[in-house]
Amino acid sequence: MTAAVNGCDRVTATDLSPQAAANTALNAHRHGVRDIVSTGCGDMYEPVGTDRYDLIFWNSGARYTELAWPETEGLGRTIADPGYTAHATYLAQARQHLTHNGRLMLGFADSGDRARLNAIARQHRWHILHLETMTFADCQRTSSLLEFLPCPRTPDTDACPACP
Repeated sequence: MTAAVNGCDRVTATDLSPQAAANTALNAHRHGVRDIVSTGCGDMYEPVGTDRYDLIFWNSGARYTELAWPETEGLGRTIADPGYTAHATYLAQARQHLTHNGRLMLGFADSGDRARLNAIARQHRWHILHLETMTFADCQRTSSLLEFLPCPRTPDTDACPACP
């Protein structure tokens, strides 16, 4: 909503939850940007088809867990990401949805497993740039804004001078 209110020409908002997607549509109407904001419901890139974007952002609050349990289905996936499969999907499929100079960003909670995220990023040939850390005073938690930059390393080469 912030992007649309602040002048973006087109905003696509997706969520796993039909209620969250419907709420976003209501907020777009409320803020006078319903012609700019489209909403979709589904898993990761599923609702956007083959569309490409200048910026893709996911605010992941999901913690890493080894095993799935019933609570990691549906809305539970906002809390836990078994095997970090959602994070891997986000990074693996992003290039298919970014424009040539598009930017890929992630809101990443301090409860997440940064070492695993780093490994997944490296696997999918992304560098991570830490842009900002936000502290939430009411709950003493932090969240980082991360940007993923393409790594010049090719799949058949393991060395990249910029990768840690």
